[in-house]
Amino acid sequence: GLSLQKVGLQDFIQAYNDAMSTLTPTKKEETYELEGEFSVADFTPKAVAEMEKCAPYGIGNPEPLFAVSASVEEQKVLKGRHLKLKLGSLIKNAKGIEGIWFNAAERLEITELLEKSAQHRKVCLFAGFPELNRFLGRVTPTLRIKAALSIQ
Repeated sequence: GLSLQKVGLQDFIQAYNDAMSTLTPTKKEETYELEGEFSVADFTPKAVAEMEKCAPYGIGNPEPLFAVSASVEEQKVLKGRHLKLKLGSLIKNAKGIEGIWFNAAERLEITELLEKSAQHRKVCLFAGFPELNRFLGRVTPTLRIKAALSIQ
């Protein structure tokens, strides 16, 4: 807390504003602990269902994150905030999977990275959590993306 008398309030406000104007924002570097590497072809309903047996996740049992290399074949913005991706496998004739990245559409650097990947058929390395999406009676392996680590 802070208590000020009215006498020096304007001087304080000016000094405070001057000090704040010299600060530059710093970008916090996020770090992720990865459990291993997954390929898109590994995302079978059976494999992901086995991983779900480790739930519930929370404090003391965090969701396992995996590195996943995939091509971005399509991207769509959902509700103006989330990105839904179609991720292609690097293995020929292997089936692709869906990716969902919550609140990513609001971050310009992410959408530009994925657009570049899709346009140039580049491979992205994602950090994400494999899960089964159960919607309208369909069960679909999905990668819940936390970060794009690089583009190749």
